[in-house]
Formats: sequence, C-alpha cells, structure tokens
Amino acid sequence: MRWIVVLVFVLGLLLVPVAVRADTADVTVTAQGYICAEPGNFTLTYISDYEIGISWEKGENAVNTMVRAAYGRVPASRSDGFQLYYGSGTSATHWVTDIGLVGPIYYRAWSENADGIWEETGSTKEANFMSASFLFIGLIGLTGMLTYFAWRRRHVLICLAASVSWLALGMWLFFGDVTNLELTETWTQLIGWVFIMMTFACLLFLMDVEIQYEARGKRWTEYGEKPRERSPRSYEEYARRLRERLRR
Repeated sequence: MRWIVVLVFVLGLLLVPVAVRADTADVTVTAQGYICAEPGNFTLTYISDYEIGISWEKGENAVNTMVRAAYGRVPASRSDGFQLYYGSGTSATHWVTDIGLVGPIYYRAWSENADGIWEETGSTKEANFMSASFLFIGLIGLTGMLTYFAWRRRHVLICLAASVSWLALGMWLFFGDVTNLELTETWTQLIGWVFIMMTFACLLFLMDVEIQYEARGKRWTEYGEKPRERSPRSYEEYARRLRERLRR
C-alpha cells in the first residue's frame, strides 16, 4: 500500500498552485486603417508619336496624386522610375521622343490624403501603342504594291484602289499631323505632293490602255454586264409601224 500513498502524495504536489512573477512590459500595437482610395479611371490616350495624354479621377478622400513611369516595367514604388506629375489635378502629358522606338511604357498613380499619408496600391496602366510613323510606312508599302499591280494588270478596280490609297496618304500627311514628319519642312511637303500626283498616275494607267485600244481601232473597254434587251412595248411597236407608213 506504500506505493498508493506515494502516488497520492505526488499528485497532491502537482495540484498545488504555484505563484509565478513576471516582469511587466509595455506593448504598443499600431493599426493603420483606411487612408484614401487609389486614382480611378486611369486612362492613357495616344495623341501622337511624341505625346501621350494621361487622365484619372481623384480617389476618394485624396488631395494629391503622383504619377510615375518606367520603361519596360511597372514602377515598384514612389521612388522608382521617373516622376511625371504631382499635384491636385486630374490630367498630365508625357512627351516622348518616339513611342515606337522606346518600347512599352508603364505608368502608376498613387493618392495622398490631407494628412500627407499615401495609399500603397496605386493604379497601373501600360502604354503599348503602335507608332503612327511605323503604320504610315506600312501603308506606303501596301499602296506601292497596289500601284505595281495596277501597272501590271491595268484593271479598273485595282487602279481605283491604288489611286484612293495614295490620296488617303496625302490627306493624312497634310491634315493628320500625328507622325514625326513636320509639315514646315520642305521635303515633307514634297512627299505630300508626290502622293497627290500618284493619285492621278494610277488613273492614267487605265487611260493609257484605253488610248491604245482607240489607236488600234478598237472600241473602249466595257465593264460590267451588258443591259438585257427587252421586248418593245405596245406603244413603242405602234410608233415603229407609224414611222414605217410615213416613209412610204
């Protein structure tokens, strides 16, 4: 029975409460709540090869907005990339040397409240625009191919397509003003007038064919289906018979 008494004694020692003292320490917990909303409707607008328009709506409870940009990556923080705008407005302009050459540009905007505290989310946007100059060169190549086929085939539809294409390029150069070609330069004006002259040159390809046909004694080329012959109407038949009687 001794082991039972020993077991009860040990359990009694384990159940006796023991007071433990601990040093006191001050713990400060800082909770950061809602600051302000990030800029909304963050929009990029292609204006020309050297100008990008940036607009946004100011975030709720925001006073100022900062816009930063970086080439090839999204700005990671308010110290990354380069700053384009900081203030209380809702629009800015980024002047670029040539959008088609610098590669994709990434923009990010943050909001700041009246206490000078920034929200950390921000709004991002990528300016992945096609350069108008590159598009212009591509259209010149396409129009040149149409002109070649118009010269080879001398077909009315191909000639008209080439002529309208040259005219469209000339109007775009003179009135579009979106490429890096300055209209104040003399050689740019000469290119525009070459486009206008090519408009008439493609039509002359077709006229040359018709002139050669006429010189050979052939009739002019007819396009489309010939009109179907219809039977004469009753009054037309009566008029024909009347004319025949009067001739006798």
